Amino acid sequence: GINAEKWGLIQVQKMTDMQFRRPAATDGPQRHLFVSNCGMATKIDVNAMESLLRSLSTIERIWWIEDKFHMYVSLPSVEDAVRVRDQLHNVFIPELGRKPLIEFAAEYQEPVPPPPPQCVSCSAHVSIPGLVLIDEFISVEEEQELLQYIDGSPWDTLISRRVQHYGYEFNYKTRNIDPNKPLPSLPQPFSHVLNRLVNQQLIPFQPDQITVNEYQPGQGIASHVDTHSAFEDGLVSLSLAGHTVMEFAHPDGRYKQILLSPRSALIMTQESRYAWRHAVVYRKTDMINGQIVPRTRRVSLTIRKIRGSPCSCAFPELCDSQSGHVESINEETDTCYEIRNHESRLFDSSSGKSAVDSGVGSEDQIVITEDERKHVHEVYDVIAPHFSHTRYKPWPMIDSFLKALPCGAIVADVGCGNGKYLGVNPSLFMLGSDRSSNLIQICADRGFEVAVADNIKLNYRSNVFDAVISIAVVHHFSTEQNRLHAIRELSRITKPGGRILIYVWALEQEKKKFDKQDVLVPWHLQMVYETKDKNDSDKSDKAEEKSAKLPKRKRNKQKNVSTDNDVEPAVESSKADLNAEPVALESTQSSESDTVTPKLDHGIVMTEKNAVVYQRYYHMFVQGELDSLIQRIPTLRIVDSYFDHANWCVVAEKIDLSKA
Repeated sequence: GINAEKWGLIQVQKMTDMQFRRPAATDGPQRHLFVSNCGMATKIDVNAMESLLRSLSTIERIWWIEDKFHMYVSLPSVEDAVRVRDQLHNVFIPELGRKPLIEFAAEYQEPVPPPPPQCVSCSAHVSIPGLVLIDEFISVEEEQELLQYIDGSPWDTLISRRVQHYGYEFNYKTRNIDPNKPLPSLPQPFSHVLNRLVNQQLIPFQPDQITVNEYQPGQGIASHVDTHSAFEDGLVSLSLAGHTVMEFAHPDGRYKQILLSPRSALIMTQESRYAWRHAVVYRKTDMINGQIVPRTRRVSLTIRKIRGSPCSCAFPELCDSQSGHVESINEETDTCYEIRNHESRLFDSSSGKSAVDSGVGSEDQIVITEDERKHVHEVYDVIAPHFSHTRYKPWPMIDSFLKALPCGAIVADVGCGNGKYLGVNPSLFMLGSDRSSNLIQICADRGFEVAVADNIKLNYRSNVFDAVISIAVVHHFSTEQNRLHAIRELSRITKPGGRILIYVWALEQEKKKFDKQDVLVPWHLQMVYETKDKNDSDKSDKAEEKSAKLPKRKRNKQKNVSTDNDVEPAVESSKADLNAEPVALESTQSSESDTVTPKLDHGIVMTEKNAVVYQRYYHMFVQGELDSLIQRIPTLRIVDSYFDHANWCVVAEKIDLSKA
């Protein structure tokens, strides 16, 4: 422990992370500092740290956390904190032997619990022009007939909210439909409902598009206005099986709740269709007539007609046709649905590119780039045996994360490589996945539960895992859209309340310097691995036996990896410089090096060093970049952020939206 008396006026406290929080963008500088790379777990000289801080400012308090790589410092004023941060942040301190990485921290405040749902009657006096609610629009028998047909039809089950589309498919990313891709005609069981809507002059057209949504208790839909340019004036929501409360909000602040009973039809036209946002809040109960009423399963039919020309409504500031702005709902379920619904188009053999939409914006598209295909996917399959030979020692912080999980927890290792972490804690049930089938085969041979899967499209159900780890994976995606979606997938498969640990390579490395963020890093593949094929499967084993007989120092050089660091010696290679002479490593000798042909066309044979060099793509993360990506995902909350062995690292927690 630390002797507080040595610290004079400085008070040393043990605390939890929850006493401080990351400031919001609007908070500005704070008088508290979050100092990473200098916590108790780094074994720094605490007296040196005290002297350094006191030489720069009066210190109110230092907050230490056991077994953490960060600490907090409280100063008398914001000005003092700004001055200390400016002088110490990312500056190598000889007395400490490291660089403090400093950000501002705000005082944590207990979140205010959400108020109980308001009674529907509270907004009964609010009138919404163009909104019509008809209770018992269909009979009980008609309701059962519709439910029987819907439940007998295929659902999209790859998201938490099940969906069916008829007539045209609704695109959750663009908030629109493609009129050039019609689905089969609307089914006959829906015809009597559609005809009744037209015959009673509730809508002025024959509908041609229906979206069916199933809402289980706790599920809802974000506040939105249906895209003006996509559909005509007149939307219908028909409720089956269960009730819900739909909330409407006007830009001027007016607000109204409406009870949608089973078999009711809600018709939105004119102002209610174009200007009022509507939503179903994520919760399990509603307040009706002063009573808390539990929700049950509800199936809704959203009935619409696609628009054939730009919208010219009387609300130009809210109209995408007239303003050019398309609303985007950043909702995890919608995002995941869009990706899963287009999974069959993931790979276009004619172009070698992906056509999967990410749901992160009108221009954000998940595309398997040439860098990812050529310098990640292909390379790791070729170097898999050699790569596995160099990966054997778990990192302490990752080891601690896994060993702290409760017995029986279900954990996913996404990008598991050779399975180094799959056996760290035998009390866990761990599943591994990796894009490389050759690495997965190595894991399977070791008896681990593994599957081939791309982080972009994980083949796991949503909300399954108690914890997920992603070690040295996200930095292999070459676009921000792909990196963001990779993290979204980690969130999707994690249970609410579960935790995610992510490690990515840092640009701010002390030993290795990079001039830019997008780089190619060489892997020197020993010739014995390059020439290995299915007819001489024992070659790599012989190489490992030969390596094991070498002195430890030389063996570590041969492995191209330090015994305590997964980041092998990294040498930057510009994308325009692929033919530049790479740095060679010591290797075992092989008479085959004179005639070997690289398995990939971009491999460089180094005969004199008995190796073939392949380039691997990396995006080097700058400080705060990983945190910023995670903050864009509403289902995640950052619990811890730190620097570890040339990596930026974040622990995030999945938020339970049903309790929001």
